[in-house]
Amino acid sequence: MIEVKSAVDSQEEWDKWWNGVMATVRNDPASQWFYALRNPIVKEGRPVDIKQGMTLNGTFSFPPPDSERPPGAVRWQGVDNRGIHMWITADGNRMRGAPLAGATSWTTLVGVPKDLDFQPLTDLMQRYIANLGSVVAAANARFAPTE
Repeated sequence: MIEVKSAVDSQEEWDKWWNGVMATVRNDPASQWFYALRNPIVKEGRPVDIKQGMTLNGTFSFPPPDSERPPGAVRWQGVDNRGIHMWITADGNRMRGAPLAGATSWTTLVGVPKDLDFQPLTDLMQRYIANLGSVVAAANARFAPTE
């Protein structure tokens, strides 16, 4: 283990290096959001609520035309959160139909900031991990022992 702070000559030198390294993390909304989520989730046990998002691109008809009605369906119920038509059968059961052409769905968390709401959680996580990886790489480049 490297004692990083003891490897610099002054607090000023440390602050200059650390602020430069952390600039990307501090200026990235996804990184700020994940950082703010960490303590309530990890240390306080706050539950994480997952939600689905969906965007529609194109021209749509609701309900869809009868030609799209699956066998056994008596009426259209709507579109689920993944862009799949939902139909009702004569006995009241729900039946999945064809995916809605032009629908894009993704998973994210409840409470995501508005400017991040239309981005898949996996993309936001990869962005945050890449930013943290750059911090680790910078620390290794500056402080790792040379052999």
